[in-house]
Amino acid sequence: MARMDSDRLRQLLGPAVRSVTYLPETGSTNLDAKELATKGKELPLVVVADHQTSGRGRLDRSWYSAPGMGVQVSIAARASAHPEALGAVSLAAGLATRTALAAQGVQAGLKWPNDVLAGGKKIAGCLIEIVSTGGPSAAFVAGIGINANHTQLPQEFSEVATSALLETGETCDREKLVADLAKGFLAHIERDPAEVVDLYRQVCDTIGRRVTVELGGSSVEGVATDVDDHGRLVLDGNQAVYAGDVVHLGQKLG
Repeated sequence: MARMDSDRLRQLLGPAVRSVTYLPETGSTNLDAKELATKGKELPLVVVADHQTSGRGRLDRSWYSAPGMGVQVSIAARASAHPEALGAVSLAAGLATRTALAAQGVQAGLKWPNDVLAGGKKIAGCLIEIVSTGGPSAAFVAGIGINANHTQLPQEFSEVATSALLETGETCDREKLVADLAKGFLAHIERDPAEVVDLYRQVCDTIGRRVTVELGGSSVEGVATDVDDHGRLVLDGNQAVYAGDVVHLGQKLG
């Protein structure tokens, strides 16, 4: 298994992160980061693994992780005191992932709320979880999985997923990818949440499409017309959806 260079990773992350934990293998980087945060480890902190055996995505889906090929990173930090902050955190994770992939030559778009797509296929996903630390502001863990250097994906994923290597033909610098992602994400959550949402609107590939949003037992369909200041997807100009699984039904309208 190709392992990351943990010393180079720490050097690239620099002083933006208080502590970095590198693990050749773990069950879940999110669980590791939550445990460190609840035990009082200074934030922000980063946990990175070369292989994750029990990774989860949104809606409790499993996340495929080939040993030494992908990026599994969790970032524990605090949100600002703004009431809109936690909604913006989810969008910030997608924004930072997209930008970090762009530095590797991957042209990607965002499907609400924070799936990252390249060539219409999923290349990365994000999972945000709240952490109880007793601090004055909300703490959270942002878990991000990226398909980086996979030369192929299991057959059940190959029609819907891709990797940075498959998109560019070039090997991805995983240490730089993690560092760019973490530093970009931490910079975004220091912004006013309204600014984060505005940046997200500019690159969200869902806006302008007819979509179905699966709500867990029910679904709604409509045209995604906006993302509001709380990070909710707006359908048909008047129906705000806080959380759900989006399916793009066609090309952008107009």
